[in-house]
Amino acid sequence: MKVLVLLILLSIVPPALAQEGLYAPAVPEDAAMVRVVNATPQAVTLDVGPLRYADVAPLSATAYRPLLADVLVVSHDGAREVITARERAFLSVVLVPGGLQVIEDERHTDPARAQLVLYNLTASAVSFRALEPEATIIPEVAARDSAARAVNAMSVTIGAFLDDEPLAVKQVDLERGESYTLVVTGAPTADEPAGFLVQASVLSE
Repeated sequence: MKVLVLLILLSIVPPALAQEGLYAPAVPEDAAMVRVVNATPQAVTLDVGPLRYADVAPLSATAYRPLLADVLVVSHDGAREVITARERAFLSVVLVPGGLQVIEDERHTDPARAQLVLYNLTASAVSFRALEPEATIIPEVAARDSAARAVNAMSVTIGAFLDDEPLAVKQVDLERGESYTLVVTGAPTADEPAGFLVQASVLSE
């Protein structure tokens, strides 16, 4: 039964179905799309190039916003960092305690299925699993790395695990063409799981 569920979850859709998906209508050809993910316990305000992302709530993400593909200055709390945004790239500027990390997201273009993404912001490799129905989504996601997988749309409980200890477990009703990111921030003990779930969106400006 587990093998059958795994095949249903992770089956490959023929290339003919891989049409432009969730993000396509709002993406200018010469733009990069940038969002801010706040993985800290405080609200933050961040400038990326000419755009201000104001009062981003703790453990949340903004919509992707279009920016001219270029070298961009990120300003936050008196600090400045330089990032490079390529045309048609989707970037997440992830605020973590003490700094930031830039993740280039895998573009989701399959309207027939949902996309599950894991941001592993911890110092250890973790596995990404579905608990109900039971299946391995991604066997290992390296420390401070990300990974994505297209899956069938369904109601599912997903989790990130260090060995067999849960770091973050969330239930989500997946919709076709949508993208969902489980952000795993780590925890000081196994009794304090830490992580949050965000659904991608695009703000056309």
